[in-house]
Amino acid sequence: MTTLENASIDGGQSIDTKLQETNKLYQNTSYVSFDFPQIPQTLYHVSKEYSDNDKKCDNGNFLNGVKWSPDGCCILSSSDDNYFRIFDLPQTSREDSPLCDGFDPNLALRDDNLCPGLRLHSGETVYDYCWYTGMTAADPLTCCFFSTSRGHPIHLWDVCGSGGLRCSYRGYDAADELCAARSLASSPDGRTLAAGYDRAVLLFDVNRPGRDSRRIDLKRTRLIKRRRGAGGGGGGANRNSNACNGVVGSSDNYTPGITGIVSCLSYTSSLAQSSYSSSPLIAAGGFCSSIALIDPREAAPTAVLSGGHTGGLTQLAFSVDGTFLFSAARQDPRILCYDVRRLDGSVLLEMERDTKGMNQRIQFHVDPHLGRYLVSGGRGGRVRVFDLREGEGTAVKVIDDIRVRGGGGAEDGEAVVNGVAFHPSMELLATASGERKYSLQKHRKLRREYQELKEVEDKKMRHLNSLAIFKMKYHLQRYEEVGESAECGQPETNA
Repeated sequence: MTTLENASIDGGQSIDTKLQETNKLYQNTSYVSFDFPQIPQTLYHVSKEYSDNDKKCDNGNFLNGVKWSPDGCCILSSSDDNYFRIFDLPQTSREDSPLCDGFDPNLALRDDNLCPGLRLHSGETVYDYCWYTGMTAADPLTCCFFSTSRGHPIHLWDVCGSGGLRCSYRGYDAADELCAARSLASSPDGRTLAAGYDRAVLLFDVNRPGRDSRRIDLKRTRLIKRRRGAGGGGGGANRNSNACNGVVGSSDNYTPGITGIVSCLSYTSSLAQSSYSSSPLIAAGGFCSSIALIDPREAAPTAVLSGGHTGGLTQLAFSVDGTFLFSAARQDPRILCYDVRRLDGSVLLEMERDTKGMNQRIQFHVDPHLGRYLVSGGRGGRVRVFDLREGEGTAVKVIDDIRVRGGGGAEDGEAVVNGVAFHPSMELLATASGERKYSLQKHRKLRREYQELKEVEDKKMRHLNSLAIFKMKYHLQRYEEVGESAECGQPETNA
């Protein structure tokens, strides 16, 4: 039987040998290690950019998450006015003086100290967006991102110069009608774009725009069986020579998969791909609360994880080494962690956050430096920090609850942090906030009260819909001090 220790990759090279070479490669490298608990310093704050355009939105111009570019030179956000805004990180960000320690409600009264370098209109409600993984500011051809909107194909946007639409990728349903994707994910090498549709994932070649794609049907799951004996037995005609661990290739070896719309996607990182496998792994989550694990080389998922969440999934993310999968869902306050090496669907860890009863997509992000910390947004204008190395049983310890937004009380309104993202290489944390607010002007009986409360309401909403970048306290940690890669910020198991 093939085991993790004696498994081979790249034409016979063992994983243990590959890890030893990785240790030699990074032995003189230092990593950013954050110091928690802490009060971060507000470096940049943007609120008037969104409040000045809220007249176009009946329910407030709230943000829909935030994402750093792969090289960390700029940050991308979308809002309810259907605009994408790209903010360039100033080159003097390390020397710039912070506005204040923590969050100051008076920031909403000041002018924004960071302006968008580019605004792009999506045309309709934005479903999802993601950066091209090979993006680097040194090469203008790679400066682009993907987006999907209601009633539109997948768009590839240029973020250099004045911006604009480069090309489109079109998915079609069974009736050969154009269908909008609900989720997107770019492969680690940037060559493939995964798009989530109804009970299917389409894989587009980034270099070939149009309708050409490869379909992975999620309605059924391929059974994985191990060959008998150490050598795996003979290579019978019904064996799939390209499958891992002796996957049987007969069409009868399938079980039910997942149903419904694929609401979120995630690829394993390039580090996990180079360390363990020649092909990345895709996780696809649906509104049916189940997760499908997909090998892009196969025509069907290899496993389905179900029974963890009760609502539709909103986000999936792999750990740095690709062995653990984190998931979040609507109206579920828990972030769950699975060990993808176990296909039984058992939950390894649970993290509680203040999102109970919320339908809004609330982002979380795993520390990209050491993979030790996980941060998540929530109510009350706070970001909750979890230490994946500490906890009791399946519960992960909360080590900090950072206030990054005003609110948290009835007098100031309830701020919701819906987006959080660590900078890929610096000690910065970006947050986005806002939620759908229903105006009193729509109710005729309350128009008089609306006129009296409008000024007060606008003042409250100004700091609720905002984007901010914080400078975190940290120290540099050498690779030798981090320890073995299996212990580098990954959840501890008792198995």
